[in-house]
Amino acid sequence: AWRFFLALQLLGWGASVLGMLFEWLGLRVRALSMPLMFAAMNIATLLAWYDALRGRYTAAWQRS
Repeated sequence: AWRFFLALQLLGWGASVLGMLFEWLGLRVRALSMPLMFAAMNIATLLAWYDALRGRYTAAWQRS
């Protein structure tokens, strides 16, 4: 069972990498836009957690 889920993970992350490569080439493949968005949101969340754990994140509004 774990091999099946590993294959799904690899397929999803591979599709997101392919989507990013096509975006860099200026091509938009609609079938790869969802995995790319999913990966981008996950990476952004990980980076936000990293900043929060290091104390670089403040959740307060500041006047501009």
